[in-house]
Amino acid sequence: MRQAEFIGGALHAKDVETLPFEHHAPFFAFAGRSNVGKSSLINALTKSRIARISKSPGKTREMNFYNVPALGARGAVVVDLPGYGFAKVSAKLRELWGKEITRWLLNEDRLAGVFVVVDSRHGFLESDLECLAFLNDRKLRFGVIFTKLDKWKSPSAIKKAEKDLLLLAERLGVEQVFFTSAEKNLGLGTVKGALVDWSRV
Repeated sequence: MRQAEFIGGALHAKDVETLPFEHHAPFFAFAGRSNVGKSSLINALTKSRIARISKSPGKTREMNFYNVPALGARGAVVVDLPGYGFAKVSAKLRELWGKEITRWLLNEDRLAGVFVVVDSRHGFLESDLECLAFLNDRKLRFGVIFTKLDKWKSPSAIKKAEKDLLLLAERLGVEQVFFTSAEKNLGLGTVKGALVDWSRV
């Protein structure tokens, strides 16, 4: 089986078509605030280090595309979207991100679903709620992945957090919720299962 590999990055939606995609595998986008563990999650799911990890929020400044033959029912293209929130870039670039990512999400026929990545310790923040509302309004298929489960102090704290976050997610109309830890490889199998299911639609 071929290893995961970086295909390329695109700042503008129109640039996506210039990238060298080899086949018609479904696309899965990963969105989330800066510093929620999105890149670490992608690396854990792909068993690689393809997504760059940085201690400085906002390191991902393009839509980054990765070919991952081992994911999904027939391979997958994983799309790491720039983190929203407090990325250290100009307001003009943040606005451009919003416009170009929106344009791509609404016009990408190969998009099978969007995973909104949220730090389990902080729950949904305002920008997360805006993202969920957008996906809901546009009838795009999505799920929420809560990360950093290993950062909770005890099993009982983890259990309570899962219960509270699941209840809140249900109230927000989120149909699929996943609890993960990239550090401890927790919950990754359920996310991979969703990738397979969504690939078949």
